[in-house]
Order: sequence, then C-alpha cells, then structure tokens
Amino acid sequence: MTLEFKGYGEQKGEANNPMFFCPKVSNSLSVMVWGCVGPNGVGRLVVCEQCLDSNYYIEILKKNLKASVEMIHGHPSHPFIFQQDNAPCHSSQKTIKYLHDENILLLPWPAQSPDINIIENLWQFMKNALRNDPPRTKDQLIKKLFQIWYAIPRSVINKLYNSLPHRMKAITKCKGHPTKY
Repeated sequence: MTLEFKGYGEQKGEANNPMFFCPKVSNSLSVMVWGCVGPNGVGRLVVCEQCLDSNYYIEILKKNLKASVEMIHGHPSHPFIFQQDNAPCHSSQKTIKYLHDENILLLPWPAQSPDINIIENLWQFMKNALRNDPPRTKDQLIKKLFQIWYAIPRSVINKLYNSLPHRMKAITKCKGHPTKY
C-alpha cells in the first residue's frame, strides 16, 4: 500500500504529518469476465482467459449463453432477446452471423448507452462489494467475483429491471444524451 498526500498541512512542519496522508490502494489486480443476467436472476459468470476477439467471444457464447438462459428462466429454450454492447467482438460480422444462425434475437443497441444496460450496474455492484475486503491475489479476486455474482440479491436485480421505465423516460427527456453528469 502506498500513501497519497491529501493536500492539507500547508503550515510549516505539517507536510510530513501522517494525519495528512490517506491510504491509496494501488491494486493492479484485474480480470475480464463475461456474465449474463435476466429478470429472474443471474446466469453464468465466465473468466476470460484471453483477450476477447470474435472467435473467443463466440466460444464463450456457445458454452454459456443457453446454460445461462436455463439458469435464469428454468429452460434453455425459453425465448429471450440477447443484449450486448457494441464492443468490436460483439458487433463483428462473424458474431452477428453466429447469433443469426443460432436464432438468437439481438436487441439493437445504441453506442454509449450504459444508462439502460443493467449489467453495467451489476459490475459496479461487484466493484463496490470488493471494496469492503479487497483481494490480494488474482486467485482471491476470481474467487470473490464468483461469490459476489452468485449471491447478488434478487431484490437488486428486480430493482434494476423495475427502474427501466424511469430510465427510458430520462433518456428520452435528455434526447439520448447521458442522464447523469
């Protein structure tokens, strides 16, 4: 852990006073994960072992999307509309063709639209939960991510889905621009 100067202690002799320093967590631990959520709960959480390109993303979808639908809805062939953002591996011709060939309906998604992307809220929920007890190793981080993901309260997911009409009104009022600055 390093210490970061708060900017106080301008008087002579106070510059090195410990009360004017606060801990700064220099935690470079990070992992990329894929997750799936629906109105009835979370689906699988997958640690991405390599950088996402179209081939790897399609592999993740093949192994996890229908299983996630089953976890969320109780049956793998339950009808659903798949939402993803416009990351290059999501919007590539190869990925779009795969989704089309698998008869997976895709929700058209405007660029830069986190205001209505529920999974973005869940990623933030997980980051906040990690702040309470930060992991020290990558293995600890992965273990904690899985613990948090599968323990996300249904009430949190319900609240997010119930907030969609309000979010849509706010986006319409702001003419598609961000609703919070």
